[in-house]
Amino acid sequence: MAQTVEDKADDILRSLVAAALHDKATVSELRKTLADVLHEFEADCLVRVASQLEPVPREIVKPAPKGPPVMNERDAAMYTGMSAFYLRSARCKGKGPAFLRLGRSIRYRVSDLDEWLTEGEVGRPRHRR
Repeated sequence: MAQTVEDKADDILRSLVAAALHDKATVSELRKTLADVLHEFEADCLVRVASQLEPVPREIVKPAPKGPPVMNERDAAMYTGMSAFYLRSARCKGKGPAFLRLGRSIRYRVSDLDEWLTEGEVGRPRHRR
């Protein structure tokens, strides 16, 4: 029969009272006893909770994204190799990468930055022999 949380709490209290009265334990010994008992109790609770959980189907589990989906102006400048001033100027002139305005904040999607960078690609320089 599984012990309820209240029963376990009563056992912990009895253990501490017994240690304090009968063994004439010091405060540091009582703290250690309490820490040990609570550690066992916590582990027992975790096992009970884990046994009641159902596993998540693999098709629901998605890999974490490799980087942030959006960047602030400073990070976007570092990512593109441009200055924040250039991005700000280009944005005001209607040029530059697409951006998001979230309240007063400006954010850039990584995919938009990548697209903007590839649009500017002219070709590879030829090496003379």
